[in-house]
Amino acid sequence: NSVMLSWNSSAEQCIDHYNITVTRNNMNPVDMISDTTSYVYPIDRGVEYCFTVSVVDGANRRGPDSMSQCLTAEVPEVPVIIPQPTNYPDDPDNLDDPVDVFIDIEQPDSSRPEVLKYIVIHDVNVSITPNTITFSSPTTTTTLTGAIRGSVYTIQVQPSNTLGTGNITSATVAVPSVEPPPIMTSMSSSMTITMSTSTASEGLGGGASSMTITMSTSTTPSTTPSPESTRES
Repeated sequence: NSVMLSWNSSAEQCIDHYNITVTRNNMNPVDMISDTTSYVYPIDRGVEYCFTVSVVDGANRRGPDSMSQCLTAEVPEVPVIIPQPTNYPDDPDNLDDPVDVFIDIEQPDSSRPEVLKYIVIHDVNVSITPNTITFSSPTTTTTLTGAIRGSVYTIQVQPSNTLGTGNITSATVAVPSVEPPPIMTSMSSSMTITMSTSTASEGLGGGASSMTITMSTSTTPSTTPSPESTRES
C-alpha cells in the first residue's frame, strides 16, 4: 500500500529539489528528496503518518516547511445509514404495488484514506440475487426497489478504501402500509380588527376616533418524517 503526495510548485526561481519529511507515529522524522512536485510513499496499516514539504535551492538552502498533513493508514470508519422517505406509486389504492426505499450513507470525517466504494447488502426484493449493490464514492445514496408495504428490512453497509474493507454497519427500515399524509411545513394567519366610535352633543363639536389591531401567527412544524428505523453498528 502507498500514498501519493503532491504539492504546488514554488514560485522560487532557483529550486534544486524538494525535501519531504515523514514522521511515523510521532517517532523520529525521515527525509526524502523529490525532483518533481509529487512523491509515492509506502504505508503500513495501523500507522499514523505526517508529511511536510520544503524547497531546497542550488546552494542547498532549505526553505520553511509546509503545513503538516497527517494520515492514519487504516480502513474506513463505520458509516451511518440514514433511511429516507419511501417512494410510493401514483396509485395509492393499489397496495400490492412494490415501493422503492432510499438510503443515504453518512461517512464520518477522518484522517484515514478516503472511501473508494460502498457495499450495500440488503433483503429487499429477495427475487433478485445477489442482494448486493456496490457503488463508488463520492456517491452516498442508493435506491432499493421491490419493497413490500408493511415489511421490515435489514440494510447493511460496508465501506472500502485502498487498505481494505471496513466494518459493517446495519439499520432496519420499516415500510408503512400506506403513504403517510404530508405534513404542513408552515402556516400563517392574520386578522385585522377596526374599531371606530363617534360622539355628537349640543355645544360640543362632533369627533371620531379609530383603532386598528393586527394579529398574526405563524408556526413551523417539523419536516416530513423518514421511515421508522433502528440503527445498529
